[in-house]
Amino acid sequence: MVLYKLLLDRKRIVVSILSVAQFIFAVIAIVITSSSLVRLRQKRLMYFILLSVAVVFHALGYFFVTTAVTLDGALIGWKLMYLGVPLVGPTYYLFSRDYRGLKRHSLPTTFIILFIGLVFSWSVVAYPLTTVYYSGAEFVQLADIGYLVTTPGILYYPCLIYISIFMLLGIYNLLRVFFMERRFKGAALFLTAVLLPFVVQILSLIKVFPQSLHPTSAALVMGMILMFFFLLRHRQDEWQSTGRELVVENMESAFILVDRNRKLLDYNKHAKEFFPSLSEAKIGTPIDQIERIPLEVLEMNDAYHFDFGMGETTLNLSAMSTDIMSSGLHTGTYILISNDTENHKMMQELTRLARCDDLTGLYNRVTFFRDATLSFDLTQRQESKTGCVLMIDIDYFKTVNDTYGHATGDEVLRRIGSIILNRFRRTDVCGRYGGEELCIWMPSTRLHGAIKVAEEIRETIKGYVFNIDDVSFSVTISVGIASVVESMPSDFEDLMKKADIALYEAKRSGRDRVNVYHEDAPETPVA
Repeated sequence: MVLYKLLLDRKRIVVSILSVAQFIFAVIAIVITSSSLVRLRQKRLMYFILLSVAVVFHALGYFFVTTAVTLDGALIGWKLMYLGVPLVGPTYYLFSRDYRGLKRHSLPTTFIILFIGLVFSWSVVAYPLTTVYYSGAEFVQLADIGYLVTTPGILYYPCLIYISIFMLLGIYNLLRVFFMERRFKGAALFLTAVLLPFVVQILSLIKVFPQSLHPTSAALVMGMILMFFFLLRHRQDEWQSTGRELVVENMESAFILVDRNRKLLDYNKHAKEFFPSLSEAKIGTPIDQIERIPLEVLEMNDAYHFDFGMGETTLNLSAMSTDIMSSGLHTGTYILISNDTENHKMMQELTRLARCDDLTGLYNRVTFFRDATLSFDLTQRQESKTGCVLMIDIDYFKTVNDTYGHATGDEVLRRIGSIILNRFRRTDVCGRYGGEELCIWMPSTRLHGAIKVAEEIRETIKGYVFNIDDVSFSVTISVGIASVVESMPSDFEDLMKKADIALYEAKRSGRDRVNVYHEDAPETPVA
C-alpha cells in the first residue's frame, strides 16, 4: 500500500529521488576524496574528509526522513542527520586552518572543539529520553508526503550559534588566503560553496521554504562537491600554492628565488624583514638592484657569513645558495639566509674560553706562544725585523695572597689584565705566562717605544688603588724587555728567555722598575 502511494504521488517520488541522489553523490565524493588523499599523501585534507563524513550522515538521515511513514521512522532519520550536523562547523574550521597553513591546535583543544559538537549530537540521538535539544517532535503528512515538525529545546540555538561561529571563522581563514594571493575567482567559487548551505539554513529558519521541504541537506552536499572539485580536480595548482605557503612562508630562514638570469621570482616574509626593499621590487627585477642582498653567496659553493646591521643591532647572518636543475639545465637558484647570531656568539665565547685565560682575559700560555711565534716569524721576513717582548711580574704577589686572601689576589690579576688589554694594540699579543707573570709581544716596535709603553704601564699600575672588600692597597710591577734588534734571538722562545732574564735583573735591582736585556745579565731567577 505504501509503495502504491509512493508511485502515485509525483511529489513524493521527486523528493525521494532527490534524497537518494544527494546521498549517493555524498558517498561518491567522500570515496573519491579519500582515494585522492591516499594517492596525493595530502594529510592537510584530513578534516575535509571528516566534513564529508558529517555531510554523508546528514544526507543519509534526510533520505530516511523523506521516505518515513511513521514518527519512529522519521526520528531514526532525524537522529542520523544530527550525527553529522553539529560537526559541520568545527570540521570546516579545522580544515580552513590547515588550508591556510596555520599551526594546528593542540590535541586537547581539538578534542574540546569536536567534543562539544558530539554532545549536541548525543542530545538529539537520546531523544525522547532527553528533550534538551528538541522539546517535542510530531510526524505530519501533507499530500502523502511525511515530514517531521520539531520544537526547539534549550540546546537548539546554542548549537546553531556553535556551528555558525566556526563556519564564519572558517570562511575568514579561507578568504584571507585567497585575497592575500589575489585569487579572486577561487575566492568566489569557494565562497559560493560555503555560503550555499549557510544561506539555505537561514532561509529555512525564517520559513521561506515549505515545511515539507528541507533543502539544507541538498545544499550541504552541493557545497561539498563544489569544494571537492575545487580542491582536487580543477585547482590543484592553488592547493600546491598553499603547500608553498606552509613550507616557504613558515620556514625560519629568509628565502629568495631567482631565475637563471638572476632575476627575482619569489621570496618569503623573513626575506622582507631583512631586505625591506623586496616589498617594492617587482617579479623580474635583477637581484643586484635590490639593496643589501649578499650577491657574494651566488659565487660560493659554501656558506657565506656576514655581519648585517638592523637598527642599533648587528646580526651575524649565514647565507647559502643552491642551483635548481631541470633536465640537466640550470633553471634558477634559491638563497637561504638564516640568523646565526646566537650560534656565532656561542662559538666566539667557546673560542675565547679555549684561547684566553679566564681570570685576566689575556691569551693563555699555549695561545700566546702560538700567535706570538707566528707574528715573530712574519717579522723576521720583513726588512726592519723589529719587535719587543715585555715580561711583567707583580711584585710581592705572594704577600698580597697571604695578607688579603687568594680571592683578592685573583681580583688584582683581573684588573691588571684589563689595564693591559686597554693599553696595547690589536696587533700586540698579550698573554698570561703563569701565576702572576704576564707577557706581551709587540711586533714592529723598536726598543725605545717598548720602554715608553712599559713605563706607562708601570706608572699606571703603581698609581692604581685597589678597593676590594673594604680594603685599599696598591701594587707595583717589574718589567723585563728584550728587543729583536738588540738581543738578536735565534727564535721566539730565545727572545722570551732573554726578556725573562731582563725581568730577573729588574727584580734583583729592587723591583718596581723596567729593565732591558743585555748580554752580561745574570740568568739566575729571583723568588
